[in-house]
Amino acid sequence: MTEPVDINSGLTEVQIEAARQLACGCKACDVADEVGVDESTISRWRRKPAFAALVQRITADAHSEVIGRMGEMLHLALDVIEESLRYPDPTIRLRGAVAVLNASGITRMMKASAQTTDVDVNEGTG
Repeated sequence: MTEPVDINSGLTEVQIEAARQLACGCKACDVADEVGVDESTISRWRRKPAFAALVQRITADAHSEVIGRMGEMLHLALDVIEESLRYPDPTIRLRGAVAVLNASGITRMMKASAQTTDVDVNEGTG
């Protein structure tokens, strides 16, 4: 098993900033220009365990934050869909019902079942 990497070991402020930008999805050439180094330097830094670990940690932290926010918004979205199911306009109620069915995955199951049935029917007509 590999030893954990100390992300704070010997990284400069420029390297930390480059790691932040790479973790945000910036291209190496753009990061190099922004922090004032050659692109080959960024490539060399990426091979350093501490630098790579920092990029990975920043990326993981960002993903965790997004997942948390999505979980919070899910409740709000479900409330809106639930309200639409009680709306006086039947078109809006239908849209709400379709949204619930799509989110449940039942429409995908029905499509898959219909495709399987089509194959079974076509095989039986040969």
